[in-house]
Amino acid sequence: EQAQRAAASAFRSDPTSLYFARTLAKAWTRLHQTDEAIEVWREHVDAVRKDIPADDARLANSLIRYGRALLKNDQAPDAEPVLRECLSIREKKNYNVQEARRVLAECLTKLSKFTEAEALLVELADAMLDDLGADESRKVGAIQRVVDLYEAWDTAEPGKGYDAKSDDWRAKLPKSPDGSASGK
Repeated sequence: EQAQRAAASAFRSDPTSLYFARTLAKAWTRLHQTDEAIEVWREHVDAVRKDIPADDARLANSLIRYGRALLKNDQAPDAEPVLRECLSIREKKNYNVQEARRVLAECLTKLSKFTEAEALLVELADAMLDDLGADESRKVGAIQRVVDLYEAWDTAEPGKGYDAKSDDWRAKLPKSPDGSASGK
């Protein structure tokens, strides 16, 4: 609680500071006060909006953190517009677009907007598979997200072939030394 008070004081002195916002939000989270953590991110984004241009990468960084906090606290409907704005900025700046697409796709999956999530995740996974220099764990993560999407979709709409699509993508996972697919 003492650390939270210090973090709050620093944040109040400069609410545009990503470092101060992150520190205070973490403190609230550790105190199991997630609503307060989300409020910190909202205040931070509001302050940043007043201080920098609307297409600035710093705003996108703040938006993705705010969106993630909302997602972690089962507030996907509130996270969606935040994450869409983040993606829009990052696409204009050609900056860390994959992360923004991945997080937006996670949100869309939680909202059962499977078709849109599929487009984002399959594109990311295909790009990762085509990238010969991509880290193996990143490839596995990208494929696993597609598998997870199709499993969620099959649960929501059984009998429509999404389980087969999940199996197809699971088959793309690299094999571990014992011959089983890596991933979950």
